Amino acid sequence: AGRVGVTAAEATRWVSDSALTSRWPAGHHSTLHVAVTVGEGAGTVTEMASFNVPLLSALLLHNGAATGSVTFTVSGTAFAAPDYTLRARAGGTAAEASDWQSDTSVWARSSVGVGGTITVVVTAGVSGGSLTEAYSYDAAHPQQKLLDHETVNHAVQGLTILSVSGQHFGAASYSRGVRVGGTASEGTDWASDSAVTAKMADGIRGTMQVAITVGIRGGSYTEAVSYDKVE
Repeated sequence: AGRVGVTAAEATRWVSDSALTSRWPAGHHSTLHVAVTVGEGAGTVTEMASFNVPLLSALLLHNGAATGSVTFTVSGTAFAAPDYTLRARAGGTAAEASDWQSDTSVWARSSVGVGGTITVVVTAGVSGGSLTEAYSYDAAHPQQKLLDHETVNHAVQGLTILSVSGQHFGAASYSRGVRVGGTASEGTDWASDSAVTAKMADGIRGTMQVAITVGIRGGSYTEAVSYDKVE
């Protein structure tokens, strides 16, 4: 009898004193040992056989919101014949759920997140395949909310709290920062996916842009803030 890893061959045929033929079952492992049993004796060869690893080729949805779960379908090959222990991952975060559809298709539901283009990984058993720059989250998008879109003005010195409104600031307090012109704010506080407050540093310049960074991605609003003119 023949065995690949811990799984018996579906059929084994004796050819000669030095040869056997076996039909392997479906599998999903990397390198495995092959064992042959004759009577009560057995012999093995390590790292003798392997199955194809998952190979990703396409993603049917490439972008998701920073808040809320998004479902996407991964296409490829060698996702295994039956539903083995299958997992999908976007970047460094495991999908909230994954479902085997076929040997060439996997459905997954991504978790909330921030970041630029990230890698999608599908693991079947202990073997995995990946697709680089396959998925991304919406970038932070600050926007001014003033009557007639007037520029916000602040004193040259003293504590000033700036409220930044917008979209895609994340579902939680991710690593984020606010910058006015080329100067980082002295402190920031995440309020919601659409609001962040920042403590502005002293300054003397005219109209400047406000930029917010969430994770590794950022967005900006031009001519948003100015300081009092020095008399």
